[in-house]
Amino acid sequence: MKRLIAKIEVPDILYHATYECNLDSIKEKGLIPGFSNNWDGMQDSNAVYLALDEDVAESYAEVAQDEMDEDNPCYDSE
Repeated sequence: MKRLIAKIEVPDILYHATYECNLDSIKEKGLIPGFSNNWDGMQDSNAVYLALDEDVAESYAEVAQDEMDEDNPCYDSE
């Protein structure tokens, strides 16, 4: 089966919010789809989520923080 990909214009800047505990890994390896999943029950955990707006990206991280399990290495109970 062939995969069709539409040609779209991609903005020069896209935003990805993450937690401080992920920064060293991202700096070393980049963003890797499915590498670290902050959302339980994600529809597509083999993806990197980007936003057109930094506030929207930050809101994704806030929701993920609210849903994060205590066993996640980025979990902060505060």
